[in-house]
Amino acid sequence: MQLFTGRMHQIRATLQSIGFPVVGDRMYGPDESIYLRQLNDSETKSDQKLLVLPRTALHCSQLQLNHPTTKERLTFTSKLPAIIANLF
Repeated sequence: MQLFTGRMHQIRATLQSIGFPVVGDRMYGPDESIYLRQLNDSETKSDQKLLVLPRTALHCSQLQLNHPTTKERLTFTSKLPAIIANLF
């Protein structure tokens, strides 16, 4: 997926709205009340099991931008973290 805007939560909100929440997402995940319980330090074992991961399973594998002074195109890459790779 390629994003061209910087809109906060864009992927997460869109995927949740079409019935495909991101694994591990407390805010836009399978149960909105998990987020509220997490804020109150009252997340349950059942919540954690439903989320599958302790973090959101989103990862930016590549970031490209133009250097502000030289205008050179810079590319940064990052491997998929093991905790996410192990889902597949």
